[in-house]
Amino acid sequence: MKAKLLKEFLSLVEKDLAGAKAAAKAAVESATGEESKPENQYDTRALEASYLAAGQNARVEELTRSVKNLRELPLRSYGGGVPIGAGALVEIDCEGDLFTYFVLPGGAGLSAQEGGRKIQVLTPDSPLGRLVIGKTEGESFDFTRAGARKEYEILKVE
Repeated sequence: MKAKLLKEFLSLVEKDLAGAKAAAKAAVESATGEESKPENQYDTRALEASYLAAGQNARVEELTRSVKNLRELPLRSYGGGVPIGAGALVEIDCEGDLFTYFVLPGGAGLSAQEGGRKIQVLTPDSPLGRLVIGKTEGESFDFTRAGARKEYEILKVE
């Protein structure tokens, strides 16, 4: 199941990368095109377009790294006291609400449906990810989310 999920998330990140590349190309063309030449000293279109192009290029670099990291991620078994790391599928109880996370080195914010449950990507860089990494099945921790401190318990790790 993890291999199938990883493939699905990789496909979504690759799709985001293709869109980001197209947006970056358009931003560069906009920044260097005839229509961006300043008409007077107060015209900042070219400057604004160059900032946009820089941001788009940074996004392309980030997504390129994510694709590479996801392609190279070895999937291993967790549980039995093995500390959570990249590639772990983690079920967490947050005060009666169940969440399933797939710990991945890219794809933050993505989710998929599998076996009737929503599985969200959790990156090690995220605030919750930093708390989950290194924990094991059965451990609990507190996390403040939306201004409210809640208790989380790791129910299952695959």
